[in-house]
This record gives sequence, structure tokens and C-alpha cells, in this order.
Amino acid sequence: MTKQFLESMCQTDCMIDHEDKCGHCEYQKIMAQVARDLLAEDNHSISAWDEETKRRWQDTKYFKLWQEETNAGRDPNKKFEEKGWEA
Repeated sequence: MTKQFLESMCQTDCMIDHEDKCGHCEYQKIMAQVARDLLAEDNHSISAWDEETKRRWQDTKYFKLWQEETNAGRDPNKKFEEKGWEA
């Protein structure tokens, strides 16, 4: 069952259409790549997939900007809009 889950997650990035400007698309790419990496290692742990997906997400420009703006008390959506990004 867990291997099937990871195999299905490998496909989550196949329909991305604007990956360089969208946090959601970036997250889909990360989910898919982590699943592929774990399967390549013969690791079928969903918790490992979840932890690594979160770790990689927190390294993205989208997450960092959202945190920076939120911590500064500003609306991060405005900054995303200025950059032409989608949240």
C-alpha cells in the first residue's frame, strides 16, 4: 500500500503548467521528486516522504518569502503579486 502511494505521488508534477511562478506547482514538484527519490532508495515510508517534502518545501523561495512577510506583519499575498507569483 505505501509503495503504491509513493508511485502515485511520482505523477503529481505531470500537469504543472506555470512552475516558475507558483508555490502550489513547486510543492507538487517537490512531492513527486521526494517520492521518486524514496522509491529509488527502496524506502516506502510515508512518514519519510512527508518529512522530506516538508523540509524541501521550507527551503523554497515561496515558503521563505511567505514567512518573511508574515513575520514582518505584512500581507504576503501583496509581495507575491508584486513578483508575479501565485501563492
